[in-house]
Amino acid sequence: RRIRGCLDSPVAREVRVLRQQLDGVEHILAGETALARYTTLAEPPEQTLAVSPGTWRKLRRDTEAIPVPDDTTCILQLWRYDPGILQTDGVADPYSLWLSMKNTADERLQIALDQLLDKDEGWTLSKLD
Repeated sequence: RRIRGCLDSPVAREVRVLRQQLDGVEHILAGETALARYTTLAEPPEQTLAVSPGTWRKLRRDTEAIPVPDDTTCILQLWRYDPGILQTDGVADPYSLWLSMKNTADERLQIALDQLLDKDEGWTLSKLD
């Protein structure tokens, strides 16, 4: 229980961008998109991708935030650390994914996060609430 306060989301910020702005940029699947890869959740129409702080520093000058989703956008998560370090097959690791989404109010996402916790991925988390 004492470690609970130290467990924080790796996501520093989210911004919606044009998907083509990420062509050739190192990123991984994150958020709902990654959760759909691990569980029975349907993949969302708009992908969520994660980049490292260094990658974002290179992108931010030439990247414009898009206010509304459409079929050319994606949600870009700016992580506090390089998400590629722990990724598997281009998908965020389950532990970081859980941390990034644990406070969501969306019931269907909470069900999928419970499925993620129930999987035997070599780590265990007790349900905190």
